Amino acid sequence: MIVPLLKLLLPLFLLVVLLSRKVNISLSLAVSGISMGLLFGLTPARMASLTGRALLEGETLELFFVIYFVLTLVQVMKAKDSLSLFVGAARELFKSKKVIIVLAPAIIGLLPMPAGALLPAPIVNETLKDDPVSPALKTYINYWFRHIWEYSWPLSSGVIITAAVFHLDLMKVTLINLPFTLLAALIGFLSMKVYLPPLKEVALSKARSSRKRLWLNLFLGVWEVILIILLIMVIHLPPLLAMGGTVLLSWLLLPGKALSKGRLFIKGFQVTLLSSTLVIMVFKAFILNSSVIDLSRELIGKAGSFQILVMMGIPFLIGFLTGISNAFAGITFPLFLSVVGTTNPDLAKVMYLYVSGFLGVLLSPVHFCLILSAQYYRAKLSDVYRLLLPSIIAVALLATAAVILFQGANR
Repeated sequence: MIVPLLKLLLPLFLLVVLLSRKVNISLSLAVSGISMGLLFGLTPARMASLTGRALLEGETLELFFVIYFVLTLVQVMKAKDSLSLFVGAARELFKSKKVIIVLAPAIIGLLPMPAGALLPAPIVNETLKDDPVSPALKTYINYWFRHIWEYSWPLSSGVIITAAVFHLDLMKVTLINLPFTLLAALIGFLSMKVYLPPLKEVALSKARSSRKRLWLNLFLGVWEVILIILLIMVIHLPPLLAMGGTVLLSWLLLPGKALSKGRLFIKGFQVTLLSSTLVIMVFKAFILNSSVIDLSRELIGKAGSFQILVMMGIPFLIGFLTGISNAFAGITFPLFLSVVGTTNPDLAKVMYLYVSGFLGVLLSPVHFCLILSAQYYRAKLSDVYRLLLPSIIAVALLATAAVILFQGANR
């Protein structure tokens, strides 16, 4: 068992080394993915076949264009100076930068879409532009508060799949995981208290606007984001249509000639970010089609008295390798049906499996939000991890304590 684990750790170690040496993210992921594929039974021909299939899959193409539309929307909102309008109104209304930098990513966190952390990133940046806040800390704040809902939000793909696998009511899964949303928010606030330097006071405008006008400016600053949330969550439009339609509408409403405005679509095509998206999907295909999954099944079978460690380790590992919630839930949870129970699942164990997998997603170097946020702020991933790890460890320890105390309580 030691040798397979070392085989698994080697490509991950290689990825960390390459990223620490500032090797291009797409190239680093490609090298790590190829090495993992070779170590776990994929031939070069098989990897070439999987690469072609992954790049042409509807899921990959949809993801590519969703992220492209996010990047383009940021350019359009910059051109309209929407973010300054939002931040200015928020300063007058809340008189606290801390409220703004938490509120923006938290609101966007209600929107279940890939790379969603890119939407509030400019707002956090604009709010803290006059303060000595490091790129890594901006990344942490934006990234952490963007994901506090994903433990329990009923529209999260991971929560939905969890309910389906264990045959549980969706709201029951939401309720058992809700304490971890509250815990994540608390940890985020405590981390800000420790890491955030004193911020300059909010510079209030001398020409004070009415509260009604301020709320209107707040809405006008982010109406595109609100519209996307409504289209996806209320009307149930696919994210691609919601994003594409909103970008087009916002672009059409932007003053100026079509030719000059058209350059915004070119600016949105950011090669580094978009190419890393494609490589991540190929990396995921290598994982799902190699013997990594067989290794997981073998670990569960040999767990014995170390079951708690395996229950955390396997979902965490798959979450870490893929960077997406529906992967760890869909791939690993069926493996634990005999452990959790099929007719009357142990809710504490369900919670523990989910939290463990999601912590892996949060730490994953192939998680879109983490990579894109760090690249947006030009932060070193190693610096971001130094801020992120204590928060992850705190959640992991409390989740472990909870499952030991409460497992079997619902039976």
